[in-house]
Order: sequence, then structure tokens, then C-alpha cells
Amino acid sequence: MCAARAAVLSAHVLWPAFGLEPAPYGTDSLDALAARLTSRSSEQGVAVLDIGRPLTADALVQLGWRMGTVLAERDPAVTSFCENEYVLNLRSTEDAGDFELQPFSPRELFAHTEASHRPSGQRPTWIVLQCLTANEDDASAQTVAIAMDAVARCLSAVQLETLRSTQRVGSSHPVVECDAPVFALRDPSVTDDRFTSDSGKEAADAAVLAAMKAVYQTRLVRRIPWRPGVIAAIDNTKVFHARTAGEPHGSRHLQRVRVRRVG
Repeated sequence: MCAARAAVLSAHVLWPAFGLEPAPYGTDSLDALAARLTSRSSEQGVAVLDIGRPLTADALVQLGWRMGTVLAERDPAVTSFCENEYVLNLRSTEDAGDFELQPFSPRELFAHTEASHRPSGQRPTWIVLQCLTANEDDASAQTVAIAMDAVARCLSAVQLETLRSTQRVGSSHPVVECDAPVFALRDPSVTDDRFTSDSGKEAADAAVLAAMKAVYQTRLVRRIPWRPGVIAAIDNTKVFHARTAGEPHGSRHLQRVRVRRVG
């Protein structure tokens, strides 16, 4: 398991990239950009558009509102990285070692569903990211995505059914929901998460481990090709996301808003 994770999140491997679709901002309105991001991400889990130049923070928020409900950043630990309540500035800093500050660490960010500890109706539907500046080394601090349906196909019917009745201790929702299926799972190696299931703790732990092994299969991993003006929408109901290791105070600067589908 550790070897598989290290292979995927190494800073020295350049993963295959999602296709970059031109969508010059100024030609397309925010309404058109929102429509393209939602439709493309619904089709393939991740939509990646090259709009030519980054949006302002205010325009990024307005784009989010055209997709759904933009979620405010409420965690006090990240306040200093926030802009206008909704936009999170993602830049590598010195590693503080705090779980809440993982998005700003130069270390790898392990695979997860965003807000996996929350019920499905309270999780964001999309993580919308735009690039202001990119690293000179494309292999450093890559945002990578792994399709949930591909992970599900790596599991046996018994394992998948076990995950449908498996819960993180203290939570109110299962690890897998819906026929699709939709995972609510974060790599337990970086948390103190424990799991319970109608099938028993041993079966729950084994099924979670099998799912994480599938997540880190290298053939399933693709990256977002960041450069200034690239914007991406990651569908949190279809895709796990992670980040490879980078450098402290690297040049990469992304901005993030989280959006929940309306209805």
C-alpha cells in the first residue's frame, strides 16, 4: 500500500494529462464557461478549460454562483489564505504538519473525496480551481484525479456491498452510496479514521484497504495540466483527487472555490 501511494504521489513522475479545451474568456461569458464546466465534468468527471488569462477572485466567485451554491470557507485554520470569504489561495508554504493545513504543505496530499466526513447533501459537488502561476517543473505539485467508477470496477461485488454498509466511526453516512457509486472516503493513513460495518470491523477494514489500493493504481491516474489561465472543475461525486509532492514556497499558485449543485 505504501509503495503504491508513493508511486502515484512522487514528485518525479509526470502523469498523463486531461485534454485542454480552449475557451477564451471574453469570447465566452461566465454563463457559457459555467455551462461548459458543468457539462464536461458531468461527462468525464473533470473539465479542464484554457480561458487564456485567470479570472479575478470576484469573477471566480461569480462563475461558481452560476454553477450552483458557492460554499464559504469557514475553517478558522485557513482564514489567512482566504479572499472575499469564498476563494482559497493554494500556495506551498513551510510544512506546519497540521491536518487542516495539508492543502498548503509541500508534501503530497493523499487521495480523498472533498469533505468526506459530511453527508452527501453537505459536500461540495465541484471543486473549481484556476491557475494564476505554475511551477517550472510540470512533475512537481501535480493535481491528479482518479475516477470513482474505475475504482469500483477494481473491487469485488462483496467488497463494494460491504462499503455500502461501512461507516467512518462517528459519521452518519456510508463510504459508498448510489448505484454509480459515489465514495465518501479519505486515505485513512493521514487521519485517525476507524470504520464499522454491518459485516463487522474486519470486513470493513479490508474493504476500505482494497478501495485505497485501487485508488493508487497508476493506470487510473491523470493530471490537470496547469498553466496560467487554465481553469478546472472536479466533480466530487465522480472523482477522487490528490496532489503530488512539491517544493516549499514553489511558484504554483491556484485559487479554489467549492460549489454545491442546486436541486
